[in-house]
Amino acid sequence: MKRCPFCGEEILAIAKKCKHCGSNLEKLDHVSFIRWQGITRNHFSSVANLILALATGLLAFQSNLLLKHKLVSCGAYGFAVASLIILAVSVASGLWCSVNRLRDFRLTTQIARRREKMEAEKDHLMLNTILDTPEGKKELERVTKMLNETELQDSREESRSLGKFTWRLFWTQVTFFGLGAGCGAIAVIIQVCLE
Repeated sequence: MKRCPFCGEEILAIAKKCKHCGSNLEKLDHVSFIRWQGITRNHFSSVANLILALATGLLAFQSNLLLKHKLVSCGAYGFAVASLIILAVSVASGLWCSVNRLRDFRLTTQIARRREKMEAEKDHLMLNTILDTPEGKKELERVTKMLNETELQDSREESRSLGKFTWRLFWTQVTFFGLGAGCGAIAVIIQVCLE
C-alpha cells in the first residue's frame, strides 16, 4: 500500500489511477518531489496531532487540579487559570489547523481532477482531430488555453494561501502549547514550594 500524492488516501502500490480522487499516477514527472511532499504531509500531521493531544491532556490536568482545589495559593491559581486559557487557544488552533488542512486537501484534489480532465481532453483532441484544419487548430488552442485558465491559477493560489495559513496556525498551536505548559508547570511548582 502507498498514499496517493494528490489526495493522500491509501491505494495499492501498483495502482495506475487513484480510486479516491481519480488522479492518473502514471504521469508523475516529479516523483522525488511528490515523495518528499507525502513525507512532509505525514510528519506535519503526526506532530500537529501530538501537540493537539498533549494540549488537550494538559488542559484536562490543569482543570482537574483547579476543580479539586489543589492549587490554592494566589500565584499558583493565577498561573493555572492562565494555563487553561492559553491551552484552550492551542487546542482551538490545532482543530482549526486540521480543518484548514482538510480544505486544502479537498481543493488540491479538485485541481488535480480538473487538470487531468483538461489534459485528457487535449490528448483526445490531438488523437481524434485533424490538426491541419483551421477548426482543429482552433479547438486545440481552446483546450490548451483551458489548461492555463485563470480558474486553475486562482485555485492554485487559494491552495497556496491555505497552506501558508495552515503553517501559521500550526506555529500558533505550538507557541500557545509551550506557553500553556510553562504556565501550568509554574503553577504546580509554586504550589509545591508553598506547601
